[in-house]
Amino acid sequence: MQIEWMPQSKIVVMPEEVTLKTLPGLLKAHSQWCDFAVETVDFSKVTHADSAVLALLLAWRTRASKPIRVKNLPDELSTLLGLYDLDDVLESMSEG
Repeated sequence: MQIEWMPQSKIVVMPEEVTLKTLPGLLKAHSQWCDFAVETVDFSKVTHADSAVLALLLAWRTRASKPIRVKNLPDELSTLLGLYDLDDVLESMSEG
């Protein structure tokens, strides 16, 4: 399980599981994650995620000049964004 970073297109493809349980290990294995100049996050591989993803998205958002685009955002994360009033952090992409 690992993150995929495409620096030319500034796209991050999230791994299958990003949770409070797995995020510390992912961060330890990829300490540069928070420094990526992310413009788009692709959740197409994600099968399980929780609020831990929100912390990572917020870290990337503080380095971005505009909202981060997301592809294939799981319903559970969309719900959390609404609950925490963080909808303006992301720009949803319909497909592709």
